[in-house]
Amino acid sequence: VGQKRATIPQTADKNWNKHQWFNGVDSYTNKTVSNIFGSESSGSIEFSFLTNSAAQMIVLSSSDTATVNYHLHVTINAGQITMLAKDNGVANGVQTVNAFAYGVPHDVVITSTGTAWSIEVDGVDQSLTVPAGTNNGDWFADVTNRDNFVIGALVRTDVAVPYEGLVWGISVKNTGGTSLLNYTGLGNDPWADTIGSNDGTEAGTFTRELVTASD
Repeated sequence: VGQKRATIPQTADKNWNKHQWFNGVDSYTNKTVSNIFGSESSGSIEFSFLTNSAAQMIVLSSSDTATVNYHLHVTINAGQITMLAKDNGVANGVQTVNAFAYGVPHDVVITSTGTAWSIEVDGVDQSLTVPAGTNNGDWFADVTNRDNFVIGALVRTDVAVPYEGLVWGISVKNTGGTSLLNYTGLGNDPWADTIGSNDGTEAGTFTRELVTASD
């Protein structure tokens, strides 16, 4: 009881009430800041997600809205997690060997040392393959011309590979562990950040159907 999407299980210790449900069609949350995190050549991104879709989906991204040649994004595809950076049309990236189960939450930490990426899922360092270029750790400072930071899609000249499911607890941190941006994924005002007064805007249709499983 207390569950409105039968395909997404809940547990009593997880409160899904008012979490934003990205619909996989047209919903995303966008923060428009020119060259956001442009001085950061290393650091980490933390987030949690829950999905029941095996489709290729972008959880978060930062991109140039005028072309398709400059972007950085995290993708989930058939349960595997990919970190990819593309600058001036040249792509580099890594992908987890393991695929992670649908319908249960997962906690992810993606780290760049400035020369290599690593991905941790549910507290375990993952073995990685290299689907494009090399594992060179490209980070925000290495991808120029970016205009935004987006949750739930890749926004370039179009809106590409939108995410379906829940994503919350996003934190972008510098090498020293200081949080530069936080996204709770809760309610109508999910952003809390140190970027300034731009708190992000929603596009498309969100649902907030999932309720606490305590009843």
